[in-house]
Amino acid sequence: MRNQSLTWKLFLTYFSVAVVAIAGLTFMTAGILKKFYFHETTSALTAKARLVEEQIRPFLDQSNQESLQAKCDLLTKLSETRITVVGKAGTVLADTDEKTGQMENHADRPEIIKVMAGKIGISTRFSYTLHTNMIYLAIPHFSNSEVTHIIRVSIPTTEFSLALKSVYNQIYIFSALLALVVAIVSWLVAQYISRPLAAMQKGAEQFAQGELRHKLTVPSGKELGGLAQSMNAMAKQLDERFRLIARQHNELVTMLESMVEGVLAVDQNDKIININQSAAALFDKPIETIRGRKIQEVIRHPEILDFLNRILEADHTLEADLNFYQGEEDKIIRVQGSALIDESQKKIGALLVMHDITQQRRLENMRKEFVANVSHELKTPLTVIQGFVETLEDDEVRQPQKQKEFLGIINKHIKRLNTIIEDLMNLSRIEQSEFAFAIHMQTRALKPVLQTAMQIFTEQGKSKQYRLRLECPEDIQGRINQPLFEQAITNLIDNAIKYGNPEKEVVLRVVTKNGTVVIQVIDQGPGIPAVHLPRLFERFYRVDKARSRDMGGTGLGLAIVKHIAIAHQGWVEVESTEGVGSIFSIYLPAIQAAENSNYPGG
Repeated sequence: MRNQSLTWKLFLTYFSVAVVAIAGLTFMTAGILKKFYFHETTSALTAKARLVEEQIRPFLDQSNQESLQAKCDLLTKLSETRITVVGKAGTVLADTDEKTGQMENHADRPEIIKVMAGKIGISTRFSYTLHTNMIYLAIPHFSNSEVTHIIRVSIPTTEFSLALKSVYNQIYIFSALLALVVAIVSWLVAQYISRPLAAMQKGAEQFAQGELRHKLTVPSGKELGGLAQSMNAMAKQLDERFRLIARQHNELVTMLESMVEGVLAVDQNDKIININQSAAALFDKPIETIRGRKIQEVIRHPEILDFLNRILEADHTLEADLNFYQGEEDKIIRVQGSALIDESQKKIGALLVMHDITQQRRLENMRKEFVANVSHELKTPLTVIQGFVETLEDDEVRQPQKQKEFLGIINKHIKRLNTIIEDLMNLSRIEQSEFAFAIHMQTRALKPVLQTAMQIFTEQGKSKQYRLRLECPEDIQGRINQPLFEQAITNLIDNAIKYGNPEKEVVLRVVTKNGTVVIQVIDQGPGIPAVHLPRLFERFYRVDKARSRDMGGTGLGLAIVKHIAIAHQGWVEVESTEGVGSIFSIYLPAIQAAENSNYPGG
């Protein structure tokens, strides 16, 4: 019954109620008809009894029993009823179906008892004389206001039963037909009610599967129509809310994934609730394997775990810079943490925002070192100039030759100051152009530009026995700013000549590699130790500080080359082997890539 469809349940309910009602009505009608037929039968028997009384009255007064019996036999044929005449004492005086001498005293018969009380006696019972059920009706015969005789008429109940049976059969047939009609109507009504409900059930299943844009058909009828409209409105609201939640979720995920800072959320049980890609990369773990795990399984850094415990216990935001060891690299992580609070203001976990400030610290250190280097580079010539100026101011120095020597030294250091300041200004200008994207570039063949840069060193190279050689195909082009590009090449050639082997040649070579144009300056000098290579393009960084100053270097030449390459959307590299030589390379994007660039003028 539990798994039956609604149609069957409604049908069985309606049909059961209807069958019970029809059965009750049938039995009630049968009872009423039985009473009606019984009343009609007794009324007919009463009329017959009255007629019999009128016919046998003379015989009752004469007390002639034989004449009375004869008259009763005649009347029985006419009335088709059994006639019995009983005396006051219950003695049977005449009977049409049995000899009176063989019959018992009838004073104890129910109908006789009622008549003796002055009423009409009616009784239905089994007749031991005739061995069948009979309907008896008895009336009193009065003489001088006193009951002297009892006239009783009776008929077998079979006649009454046969009449009722015919009527009962008709009632039962009608009830069966009515039950069939009711069954058909109940089935149609059940389908009429259940069909829209079944449609709404399928619609609700589609809603449950996420098809919230599906619309239910609104059936006729106030209740079902209202229910369908309510479900459609509910689905529309749910669809809007789900879309809002999905949009907010996507925005949150996008925001988290686009953050440079690492974000990590844990619950009270130290289980990771959420983490973004930056945090996963910080811990060098695949993000798919982190969510849902204990933080101790993912992070094995005591300082971070201790900081997390302090957040879970504290009631305010905490911030700290922590040392973070990842492989062979030391990092400095700035961590900000706060408690996660639910809608009931209950603490449910902690949120960590982690920012890798290693590069920032390095830049700060480089800035401090840069300031120190600048100060040192400027202080040295200024100290020398000041010293010699004070010496010249001394009256004891009167020899013209000595004064000329001192002035030459002062002039040399003034030129050095000018060179340092000019290089600093050039570097600043290049950086400003680099970040403002204001460098004007044109597509040019590189070979003529490189030949122009080499002409500056032609005489110098011959005097120092340097040989400069250019290897550049005629068809290689680049999108460059010619003055800046020439300056970068000039700086590289100048370094190769200054620190290279004067007996060897310097090669300027241009090749294409993996979609880029590579300009290489190759010397065969003493080479550079590997420990210096990562910092070689930093400002004021020197491999041999004393020799560099003696050669007139400012320590800014390679930094200028690096920023010129960056301004051209490229980069620089250096390869060096001690005792073999060095290769300084500038990488520029190919023409196609450069022409599609979004840089102004580039």
